[in-house]
Amino acid sequence: MHMLFNQINYLWRLIATGFCFLLFSLGGLLLGYIIIPMAVIIAKIIRSKKQKSEKKHIAQYCIYLTFRFFTATMSGLGLIRFHFIGFDKLKKDKGTLIIANHPTLIDYVLIVSKLPFCGATGMVSI
Repeated sequence: MHMLFNQINYLWRLIATGFCFLLFSLGGLLLGYIIIPMAVIIAKIIRSKKQKSEKKHIAQYCIYLTFRFFTATMSGLGLIRFHFIGFDKLKKDKGTLIIANHPTLIDYVLIVSKLPFCGATGMVSI
């Protein structure tokens, strides 16, 4: 019985992981080619004067929302568990450099999912 449960669990994690890779890939395409451009156009229509910094904020907020959705999906499927400590303080900091001892793409996704206007374009490895 235990062996059957392990096989079912393995199969579930394999399918769910594949689904998340597909979701991340398609989400990136949708975000880059449809969602962010549409959000910028809508913001431009609402306000007659569009500043470059506002476009950047719109793009950052769209990325934040999609990464929040993605992390919630991974957590809901049981693929990942995470707990954030001290992010309230990090939200208040300006011009902060985040250094990770083993950065991966998922680290970046998790960090940006908690910071609505994270201007980081990458992470530094030590």
